[in-house]
Amino acid sequence: MTPGRIAKLLLALVLLAPLGLFYLQNAGTRVDLVFRLPGVAWYLVRGASIPLLLFGSLVSGLLLSGIWFGGKAVARGRAVRSLSVQIAALEDELALARVERNSASPSSIEAPGSSTPATEETTDFDELI
Repeated sequence: MTPGRIAKLLLALVLLAPLGLFYLQNAGTRVDLVFRLPGVAWYLVRGASIPLLLFGSLVSGLLLSGIWFGGKAVARGRAVRSLSVQIAALEDELALARVERNSASPSSIEAPGSSTPATEETTDFDELI
């Protein structure tokens, strides 16, 4: 076993041991789950165990938050993909503009007998916008 695997097993033991002890200590404890409004009350569950109620509330909270934040994450992912496509299109336009400018400029062609190459200007992306 690697030290990383041993550390993960110890961490799992440290986290799961108190949960197991909590379940063993409270599995026999039963409570009634009642929904009360002024003047009205409904029994939702009679004689439910406390660990079951806590597990149910944990799972329902995780599901609700997953649905809420999962939808937002999907929307953000779509926005990122859309912006990536726009950036790629603008980069293509920039490269095309550079190629067209270099092919059309007479300064890019060296004069015969000239020992120094022609200087090439660079255009920033911000200048094209």
